[in-house]
Amino acid sequence: MKSNVGIASMTFKGSPSSISSVQVTLTNGKKSDVLQKNVLDHQLEQTINFLDSAAVRSIRASECTDEDAAWIGNISFFDGAGQVLAEYTPFEEGGVTRTLRLEEGQELIGVYGFHRTGRSKAIRGLGFIVKVRLSQ
Repeated sequence: MKSNVGIASMTFKGSPSSISSVQVTLTNGKKSDVLQKNVLDHQLEQTINFLDSAAVRSIRASECTDEDAAWIGNISFFDGAGQVLAEYTPFEEGGVTRTLRLEEGQELIGVYGFHRTGRSKAIRGLGFIVKVRLSQ
């Protein structure tokens, strides 16, 4: 069975220092569960609309740390030429950046992540789900 479902948008929320909530909406209108810590007052909402999720060729996120915590501060999506397609940047400082490059024929279709219980307000890690587009 062939699926033409992709990512239509991602809605991020955060504090001035981190990403604290993310939800994906697919091109078929279905929404993912919201990945967030429910005790927080989420701010700084931004929805990134993807005209073509296949155009996303790499994703870069900044990992920020202090003495007892780590969190995702910013996220950017790039096309094949390295140009920014979209970004969510609630955190003004840098952090260590990591880049995920999608291989030829791969398309971004989802996101997952985790947060810790306790005082940390942020999402601690994100992973991305890709599908392989089959040749016709």
